[in-house]
Order: sequence, then structure tokens, then C-alpha cells
Amino acid sequence: NRVMLFRFLLGFDIYRAVPNLRNIIDAAQQLPDDFNLILLKACSLAKEVGQGGLVFVSYSYGKERVEEATHFFRQQGLRTLSYLELNPDELIAEMEKGEFDLAVGLAHLSNPLVRGIDLPYILRYAIFLGVPKHLIPTKVHPVPKNLYNILANIISLLDEEERLQAFSDLQYLKRYLTLKEEALDRYQRIKERIDRIKTFIDKKFSDPKFLEHLNSSNEVFLIGQGEELYLVVGDAPTYIQASGRVSRLTVFGLLKGLSLLLSEDERSFKSLEKRLRFQLGDDFSFKPIEELELKAISQELTEARHNKKETNISKVTLKTSLVIVESPHKARTIASFFGKPSVRKVGEAFVYEIPSEDGVLAITASLGHVFNLSRRKGFFGVFQENGRFIPLFDTIKLCRATGKQLVDIEEVKSR
Repeated sequence: NRVMLFRFLLGFDIYRAVPNLRNIIDAAQQLPDDFNLILLKACSLAKEVGQGGLVFVSYSYGKERVEEATHFFRQQGLRTLSYLELNPDELIAEMEKGEFDLAVGLAHLSNPLVRGIDLPYILRYAIFLGVPKHLIPTKVHPVPKNLYNILANIISLLDEEERLQAFSDLQYLKRYLTLKEEALDRYQRIKERIDRIKTFIDKKFSDPKFLEHLNSSNEVFLIGQGEELYLVVGDAPTYIQASGRVSRLTVFGLLKGLSLLLSEDERSFKSLEKRLRFQLGDDFSFKPIEELELKAISQELTEARHNKKETNISKVTLKTSLVIVESPHKARTIASFFGKPSVRKVGEAFVYEIPSEDGVLAITASLGHVFNLSRRKGFFGVFQENGRFIPLFDTIKLCRATGKQLVDIEEVKSR
């Protein structure tokens, strides 16, 4: 319905935006599922490329592997920081000094090394120890968030009739993602629909035909751990965010970066690559690490940062455009028309930024009106002239002492 409104009222169509502004060499190598071998390879790569690297341990390995990787790299003579040893502010402060070879974090969107770090002249490359992926338990409780995660990841494997119902169920669940299981008894109608969705999911995972279809898929598949079954899905958002730390848009343009993925599981890798193509465009693919001239690439990354850091900033002509709307929801919706925005907090405001080749479009919300009708002129700010009604607007001013809103300059002067 919303798409139809934009088409007929505003005269344009909405399509899926693919953010392809990315200046990163993405490369990968398939290795055995042996963490020690992966560490040895990562250490070799880090020594060849040099300082300013991020290391992301696959979430499926757990925090213990972060500690193990940190200890191993230090033993090999690499100056290594760990997100487990410093709070986020301390970690960034240490990284800003530029006196480290590697900083180790977990490949998860909540990790402080994955989001929010903007050190374009220090960070040069990222190494992923294992494929970033989600392990989603198939034994779900009647909780909207859990059901949503499962349904969203199996929807492509359902038949047409089931898929249509699943789309409807996903839209419904989206409204109640924060609802806890213990609160469901207070909302009988919601509970009934959630129970129906859970029954459908349980039925699919007990259907041999569906399980066979699932196991032949390259996008999502099952693994067993003990008595539990888990749905495995490549985590494209985490890969994009984490690798994006090494290629930042600066006043000099988009700096080049390098991302090296050491894959321990081919099916997880294919799932990730397929999802990355959806996010970044159909032409996305990983280059083989073995084919890269790492010394030459390292020199190129260093020179790009050194030369641009020394450039006179007054010669830079990066364009910026700012759009201010009233509500954060509108800001987020409009930003999504232009691509997949990054989010930055400036003071108390959230800013949605969409980079382009020569600039940045920033969209934010004022959290309320910024103009109002005059209260001192005309009839409630409206004049009648030659049979026409002319409104007179002025900016809203806020009295810091009382919190009262003022409009006319006379009101301000009288206080």
C-alpha cells in the first residue's frame, strides 16, 4: 500500500536500493576447520600486510577463541589489542595512537570493533577467522523475535502458498519483536497467532521432504550440535560493517581497504557470498587470496593514506547534502530509498548517511516542528490580501530557563 501511495501521489516508484559504494579488495581462502591452522595463516598474512589490521573471530567460535587468538598473535611478536581487555572508549583511544599491528574482536554486529570506529588513516585491512554466520536454534519458544528469525531465513525454501502466508506472518511478528514470552498470556489474540506460527515452523522441521530441500540449499542449511539442530546462515550485515571499517569516506574520497576471509566451512562461505551479492550487487565475488600481490597492495594502502593525510584540506571539494525531516521514522524510511544508510549519532540526533562517489547525503530528524505561525501578527499568523490567505511563519525558539516555545522576535525580546 505504501508503494502505491508513492507511485500515485508523489509520482515515483520505489525499488530495492543496492549500496555499491565500496572500495575494498575482498579475498578469501578455504582452509580445514582447524582453528590453529587458521591462526597460523592469519599471522602470516598480518606480517606480510603490516600494521593497522582488524581481526574478526567468527561468532560461532566464541569469546574463548578471541583470547586464544590475542595470546597467539602476541607470542608471534605482533602488537595486539583485544576488545575483551579494554572498554570501548579505551580501545578506541589506544587505536588512535596507531601503535598496534592487530586489534581482535568478535564477528558480531554488537562488537565495538564492528561498528562505530572511524579511523581511516590507521585501519588498512581486516582478517576474518572463519565465516561470519548466524547459528539459529530450530527448537524455538513462542517468542516473536525467535519465530521471526527462523521464518525470515527459511522463507525462500517454502512453496508459493506457504511463502505468501509467511510474508504476512513476518509483517505481523515485526510489530511484536520486543514482546516477551511471559507477557503473551495477557494478549490472547496475539498468543493464538504466535502459537499457530510456531506450530507451522515445528511441522516444517519434522518434515523429511523439507529437511532434504534444506540440506541441498546453498543459502541456508542445518547442522547438529549434540541433540540440537541449528540453522546456519551467512551473516552478510556483519561482514559488510566489519570490513567497512578499513574503507572509509573521507574529505579526500573513499579510501581503499583490504578484506581477507579465511573460511573453515564451504557451505557457510557460499551462503555468505550469496547474501553479499544481494546486498552489494550481482557482480560481487571473492578473489582467491593466493592470487593477490599482498606486498604491492600493502604499499598501495599505505601510500593512499599517507598522501591524502598530507594533502591541503582547502583543495578538497567533497559535497555534502543535509535533509531534515520531522520524525526519526521518516528519516530512516527516506534514507532507505537511496541505499543502505550508515547511522551516526551527532549530539542527541541520529543521522542516516548515504555516501556517493563525490559526497554524502545526510538525513536526520528535528524531533518536532522547527517553524510555526506567528502569534503576534495577522489573525493567528494569517493575513488576508486581495482575496488570498497568506500565512506568516517564523522559526521556533526555545527559552532555556522555562522550556517555553517562542515564535516572534517580539516574544523573545520581551523575556
